[in-house]
Amino acid sequence: MRRAWFKYLLGLSFAVLALLPAAASATVTEQQLNEATAKAVSYFRGKQQANGSLGANGGLDPAWAFLGLAGAGVNTADLSTGPGQPSAQDYYLGLWTGPNDTAWTSTGQPQASDYERVIMLANAAGLEPMKLSASQNMLAKMAGFDKNGYFGLKSTLNQTMFASIALDQLPVPGWLTEQEALILEANVHEDGGWTFSNVESQAAYERPGEIDLTGAALAGLCGAGRTASSPAVAKGIAFLESQRSANGQIGNVDSTSWALDGMGACGVKRGSVGWTAGDEHTIEWLLSTQLSEGAWPSNGTANYYATQDALRALVIPGFFAEPPARVNPAEPVRRAPVTVPNGTQVPVVLAINAGFGQIQLCSTTASSGASLPEVLAAAQAKSSPAGCVSQYEMGSGGLTSLNGATAKSGGGWKLSLDNGTEHAAASQTIGFGEVIGLRLEEPSVLEVSATSLEFEPKTPGQSDGTREVTVTNRAASSVNVQALRIVGGAAGDYSIASQSCAGKALGSGASCAITVAFTPGAVGHREATLEVPAEGQGAVAIALRGDGTSAPPPTVTKLSVKKGPTAGGTSVTITGTRFAGVKAVQFGTGNAVSYTVNSETSITAVAPTGVAGTTVDVTILAQSGRSAVSSKDRFKYEKPTVTKVSSNIGSSAGGNRVTITGTGFALGSGTAFKFGKNAATAVECTSTTSCTVTVPAAAKQGKESVVDVIVAVGKSKSKKNPPNDQYTYV
Repeated sequence: MRRAWFKYLLGLSFAVLALLPAAASATVTEQQLNEATAKAVSYFRGKQQANGSLGANGGLDPAWAFLGLAGAGVNTADLSTGPGQPSAQDYYLGLWTGPNDTAWTSTGQPQASDYERVIMLANAAGLEPMKLSASQNMLAKMAGFDKNGYFGLKSTLNQTMFASIALDQLPVPGWLTEQEALILEANVHEDGGWTFSNVESQAAYERPGEIDLTGAALAGLCGAGRTASSPAVAKGIAFLESQRSANGQIGNVDSTSWALDGMGACGVKRGSVGWTAGDEHTIEWLLSTQLSEGAWPSNGTANYYATQDALRALVIPGFFAEPPARVNPAEPVRRAPVTVPNGTQVPVVLAINAGFGQIQLCSTTASSGASLPEVLAAAQAKSSPAGCVSQYEMGSGGLTSLNGATAKSGGGWKLSLDNGTEHAAASQTIGFGEVIGLRLEEPSVLEVSATSLEFEPKTPGQSDGTREVTVTNRAASSVNVQALRIVGGAAGDYSIASQSCAGKALGSGASCAITVAFTPGAVGHREATLEVPAEGQGAVAIALRGDGTSAPPPTVTKLSVKKGPTAGGTSVTITGTRFAGVKAVQFGTGNAVSYTVNSETSITAVAPTGVAGTTVDVTILAQSGRSAVSSKDRFKYEKPTVTKVSSNIGSSAGGNRVTITGTGFALGSGTAFKFGKNAATAVECTSTTSCTVTVPAAAKQGKESVVDVIVAVGKSKSKKNPPNDQYTYV
C-alpha cells in the first residue's frame, strides 16, 4: 500500500504546480493583522520581568515568543521593562550559558529538543547558537543525541523533526540536512500526516497523522530544500487542509498555528500561489479567537504558549526568523559572539560523510585554533556520541583514512568549514564555533579495520608473528573480492598467513579477515602494501610496515617504583640498556601516559590506568625491537588501603580536616573517600600514600558513632580495616 502511494505521489509532483490555485483574494486586511500583532506584542511586554525574563519555564519555554516577536519587528536586545534594565537578550544569553543546562531545559534531564529549540530561538534573538560562550555550543550539545540521523529516541520522531529545522538554520553541509529530510519522508503516514512516532510497521503507517507534528515535519522538509510540489510535502499540505473545520480552524489555536507554520515554511502563505480561500478563512478564525488583552486562549483562558504560537503563524509563518532591525538603526542587529583566544578548550562539531549513507554528527573538545589532525585525535580520545572517530590516518597529501573508510583512485577526504568551499582534508586550522564537514569523495566499497599494519623490529629471518585486518562491504549489494596482492619494495618480507576474503562474494554489511605475517629479509625499514581488490570497484590498500635490525633489543633491569594505583599516574624511572630510538613504553598492553628518555639507560614514564590486583610487564619498544619480559620489569596495580586516620575523633557536624594514610591512592581528583555512607570533600592527595580530606557530617546526628573510612580509586575500593580505618563521631 505504501509503495503504491509513493508511485502516486511521484506522478503528482509533476502536475501539482499546475494544479495549485492562484492566490486567493484577501478577506483579512493588513490593518487587522497589524492591530492583532501589536496587541500580542503588548501582551508579551506586559509579561516581561525586571531581569529581562519573559516568565517562568513550566515545561513550555516562554522564549518561544522570540520567533513571533522577531517576525513582528521586535529585536530582543530592545525588549526590556525600561531604560537601563536588562533586555530579554541579556537575560537568556546569561541563562543559556549558565553552569547548569537543567536551569532552562524542559525537564530535569536535557533532551535533544532542548538544544534544537534554543538554536531556533537564539538565532531569532540575534545570538550565535554555536558561539554563545567558550563552553556553550548548542549544536555540539545537540550532536550528542545523534543516532544515525535520528535524535533522542528513534521512536520519538518529534526530536528528529526539530533537529531538521535546527540544522536548516545552521552552516552545516547540505548532505547532513538531506539525511534528515530523507528520514522525514520515510516516516510519512498513509493519510499524509506525521506523528510523534516513526513508521516501523504497516499498522504505524496506517495510524492517523497529527496536525502539529505534520506542520513541524513540513517545516523541516522545506528548510532542507523541498517545495510545495515535492511528493511528501504535497500530501502533507493536503492532510492539513483536510483537517480544517467549516469555521476555518484546524484543531485548536496551537494546532492551527503549527499547520500554518508548516504550510508557510513551504511557501504556501498569504499572497502566494497556492493560498486558498479556505486558508484565508483559517486566518479569519485565528484572529477571531484573540482576546481583548492581546493573548490567545487555551480552554477559554489567556495562554502564553498559545499566544506565541498564534503570533508566529501570523507574522512569519514558520520556525525561522532573522532578528529585525534595532530601534536605533545604528546598533547591531546581532550581538557579537564572545572572543575566544586560540588555545582555549572549546566544543568542536564534526559532520562526517563516509559515503554509502554512513553519516555521523558528533562533537568533541579541542583547542580553539587546533589543526584538523589535533581535532581528530581529540575526538578519538573522547566524543559525544562516543566512537565518532575510531581511527584516522594522515598521509603526505592529507587525510587518507577515517574510521576505516578510504577512497578509490582519484577520490579522497574533503573538508569544509561552516559549509564553505571544500578542499582536500589536511591540516586546516579550525576556528572557534566552526562546523567541520568531512566528506569522502569516490568512497571505496570496501572498508578496512586498519589502513596500516605495524610490525615490531626483528632481525632478518626472525618472524614477528601476525597482524589481522577485517574487510567489510559497505555497499547495498554484494561484491566479489578478487585475488589478494602484496606489492612494493619489501613485498617478499610479508606473507598472507590466512584469509577468508579472496574469491568470495561478500554480502552487504558482511566481513572477512586477512592475517599477515612479517619476516624481514634484510636490515632497514621494510615496507609493502596489501591490496584487496573488489570486482569493478578498484582495490583498497593496507600499508605494511616493519624494520629489520642487526642490533639486539633493549633490556629492562630495574623499576624505581614497583606498584601504584589503578587510576594510573605513577611516575616510574626505568633502568636498562639500549634505550635508543624508543617508539613506545608499555605497561602490559597499555601505553604509558607519557615518557621521557633520559639517556640510553634511563627512561621516566607515567603509568596508565590498570586493573586492581594485576601485575604487568613494563616493556620498551625501540628501533632494535622490544625488550624481553623478566621478573625485573614487573609493576603491580594495587588495591587501595586505609591504614591510618589522623585525628580520628571529631564532631558529628564534620568540617574538620584529617590526613588519611594508606596505599594505592591516585594523585589529583582520582581518589574518593567515604566516612560510613557520606562522602568526604576537598580531597587533596599529595602522594599515593597520603591524602588530606574534609570530614563530612555524620549520618546520624546527636549521638556517638564509629564508621569505617573507605577509599575508592576508580572502581577499586578498600576493604574495611578496623580499627586502623575507623573514625569516631561525637
